[in-house]
Amino acid sequence: MTKHIYKPMYRPAAFAGLPKGWDYVEAPPDLAHKRPELPRSSWAHGVIGYDQPLTVQQCRDHELEYMGERDV
Repeated sequence: MTKHIYKPMYRPAAFAGLPKGWDYVEAPPDLAHKRPELPRSSWAHGVIGYDQPLTVQQCRDHELEYMGERDV
């Protein structure tokens, strides 16, 4: 399955603070022990993925940086 990958730039991912449908693709270092099935991220807030791409406006509104697509 291909995911559209985003990096939260300034704060951790939170269910109430992002468009619906995201999940971690890489666990943030401080949560890695709770998600051992995921690789540990080198980014402070981890890396999240969506099945569908977000719009440019959604990325701006939620301060996400698009990182491309990845098979997960």
